[in-house]
Amino acid sequence: MLHSLRFTYAEVLPLHRWLGALIFFWSCLHTVGYILYYHSVNMLAEEFNFYDIGRSTMNIMGCIALVSSILFISSYYTSHSVLFIFL
Repeated sequence: MLHSLRFTYAEVLPLHRWLGALIFFWSCLHTVGYILYYHSVNMLAEEFNFYDIGRSTMNIMGCIALVSSILFISSYYTSHSVLFIFL
């Protein structure tokens, strides 16, 4: 499809990376905003738990996904920084 639009992979790759970074940044803001909101209305323990099969379990899974994404991104940059030092 890129070739039909007269784009090459190398031309679209920076856009792809920036969109990924933007989506990651937006998801971090979204999750932190919801956590702060639920904390301010004293419903944090009610909305983030494993006791309910509904929405509260999905909320805690979203936080776990955010933490794992942050760990993945930080380990990616750390490993690449260390790799470039030794090369």
